[in-house]
Amino acid sequence: MPEPEYLIAVDQGTTSVKAHAYSPTGGIHLSAQRFISTYRPQPDFAEQNPEEIFNAVCEVVRELLARAPGTCAGISLSCAMHGIMVIDERGKPLTNLLIWSDTRSKMEARALRGSAEGALIFYETGTPIHPMSPLCKIKWLRHHGFHSTKGLKWASFKDFFLWRVTGVFVLDHSLASASGLFNRDTRNWSSRALDWCGARPDELPGLVPARHVLKTGNNPAWGIPPGLPVVVGASDGCLAQLGSGAMQPGTFTISLGTSLAVRVVNPGGSFSSDSKLFHYVLDEKHTISGAASNNGTAVIDWWNAQHGSSQSLDEFVQSAQQAPAGCEGLIFRPYVYGERAPFYDPDLRPSFLGLRHHSVVNQQRA
Repeated sequence: MPEPEYLIAVDQGTTSVKAHAYSPTGGIHLSAQRFISTYRPQPDFAEQNPEEIFNAVCEVVRELLARAPGTCAGISLSCAMHGIMVIDERGKPLTNLLIWSDTRSKMEARALRGSAEGALIFYETGTPIHPMSPLCKIKWLRHHGFHSTKGLKWASFKDFFLWRVTGVFVLDHSLASASGLFNRDTRNWSSRALDWCGARPDELPGLVPARHVLKTGNNPAWGIPPGLPVVVGASDGCLAQLGSGAMQPGTFTISLGTSLAVRVVNPGGSFSSDSKLFHYVLDEKHTISGAASNNGTAVIDWWNAQHGSSQSLDEFVQSAQQAPAGCEGLIFRPYVYGERAPFYDPDLRPSFLGLRHHSVVNQQRA
């Protein structure tokens, strides 16, 4: 009797890398997780070490390969959006990964957002003009020493990982469409966006559909067997919509993690001129539109840091439920990390409105 097969789904998120071993019918056999550090060396900076993330991905895959019964039929990848870093011609990182919450390019973003050129770039790409966008981060990096040199590449974590593991430097349409550099109509890099930020097409990965399949190479140090199929996959946001089953027009989802978003399937990729909404490609037939906030469970992490607390999410919620609805008139503006929709202002800050006698639990509920 042949051994049962399973698939490994890897999710590279903001705070951790998770992997699940799925049966062909969709049931989860096993899971593994490794946490990732975020570094904030200066105000507005938010970086992660790509080698740390790479090792975390390899570790969770190795763990499931060792624990799961049967044969692994392949790996698929889900990755966080808006990250960018510089690598050399051999794929060696020259910078850390600037993640979505890095807002150092806020001056570049502000100048572009208020211009006619910014409106045209948004119309081509569907990515709101904001410091989260790799478009603006590349412009900042260009201003701070990373000029066009032979072999320089711009990469997200996914294409960095794929290049190292498979030897092929590619990125899926889905993650590319969250970069501010991708023309949604031509399914290629936007010459207008590249001209503005100073990047060249040969400095960027090749573009492939989310279902594109590669094969792992042979490097025993990673502990991943050679010849294993790797489905390039898509962005975490678009895959969250797909995984929720809300693929009918008019059905909205809310996903809450370190950040949060409201999403809906956009039939035929029809376009709203409202630059407060994002429009990201999932595949040839589906575009996901919506609005994102910087301030999901990251607000609770911030609260814990301010109060010397280590409450989990569940413990925080239980504590907050001790306060009455309405929090006795207390209002909290949760802009710990600035804000994306609807303000797109990285300089917004958190504050309590009406704070007087209110208890800790009132503040938590607010």
